[in-house]
Amino acid sequence: MNLEITGKLITLLPETTGQGKNGTWTKREFVIETADQYPKKVCISA
Repeated sequence: MNLEITGKLITLLPETTGQGKNGTWTKREFVIETADQYPKKVCISA
């Protein structure tokens, strides 16, 4: 599955870390505003 979003970075949230069964994990969330006719703000977690 491919997902492609083009937009402007609005907010870069702080990095989050934790402990899981397979060791330490890290994630970062950010908000992008799309450049469509009707712009939407999308929160993405990576």
